[in-house]
Amino acid sequence: IFFRNAFMNYGTITNPTMTDKDWLRRFEEANELLISIRNALNGNQVSQQSMEIRKQFMKFDQNLTDLHTTVSRVGGTSGEQARRKGKLNKMQQERARLQETFKARTGSSTVPKWRPPGSGSGSGGAAETLQTLGLENDQILQLQTDTMRQQDEDLEGLHTTTLRIKNIGRMIGSELEEQNHLLDVLSEEEDIAIDRLARERKRITTLVNDNKDGISFCCVLVLVVGLVILVLALAGVI
Repeated sequence: IFFRNAFMNYGTITNPTMTDKDWLRRFEEANELLISIRNALNGNQVSQQSMEIRKQFMKFDQNLTDLHTTVSRVGGTSGEQARRKGKLNKMQQERARLQETFKARTGSSTVPKWRPPGSGSGSGGAAETLQTLGLENDQILQLQTDTMRQQDEDLEGLHTTTLRIKNIGRMIGSELEEQNHLLDVLSEEEDIAIDRLARERKRITTLVNDNKDGISFCCVLVLVVGLVILVLALAGVI
């Protein structure tokens, strides 16, 4: 059984360690996006550029969310923070005005309203992403189907890899059991060899001791015979 994940939305990740310089840079980027949107809406090809304008709205919303989230974390006096919040509010108002202009020029309300961080979407639906931007419902459904199919293929590959690792583990376990058995047999043979060596050593020691006693007897006998011959020679018998 494979578990299918819900279709994922990809957005920006707010940086909790944004510095004052980073905040000002993001503010300038957001302001440039507003200018670009305004220029596009004032042009004569709004319908042809509607998708690009929607992308710019989404990028602007991401920047505006990050700016609102970090405005109280970048330091500065309370007066400076109040001025920055005022600039963000004006930027938000300009964004709402441009959204109405876009709706009037294209007859489309596909650009969602920007909502402050933590306010919730209010509709419970998933936010549109750059991946689904400009797609019809059937195309989004096909994209979700392809995504889930890819996830199923990835899970199948993971399942196959897991089974392969499991089989390798079993083979290693069987090999270890066989090696342990061989070690036990070798240990028993070693004990037998040690016992045989001890018996042979004892037998050799006994043989050497026996030979020592025989040699001593022979030496004594030779000395006695020599002594008798010497006595008889002295007596003139020989």
